[in-house]
Amino acid sequence: MRLDAFLKQTALVKRRPIAKLLCDGGKIARNGVVAKAADDVRRGDRLTLDFGTKKVEVEILGVPPGNVAKAAREKYFQVTGEEKLDDGWD
Repeated sequence: MRLDAFLKQTALVKRRPIAKLLCDGGKIARNGVVAKAADDVRRGDRLTLDFGTKKVEVEILGVPPGNVAKAAREKYFQVTGEEKLDDGWD
């Protein structure tokens, strides 16, 4: 499954075009390497998502076969770290 589709289906990012923009902007890394939206994700991959005000690290536990029910989304990833970043407004 494509990275941008995985992010959308698991609700880590609300919309697929936003996931693509984050990838194109170098804000998402897969296994420590800047990722592209079209990269395939696999079980065991580690993602780092930089949202500007926070950085989230997740491990992929499984790849959904298609659309995912809201209640089942979290069985496909586990948050392994979260860091609040300086927003620059100080």
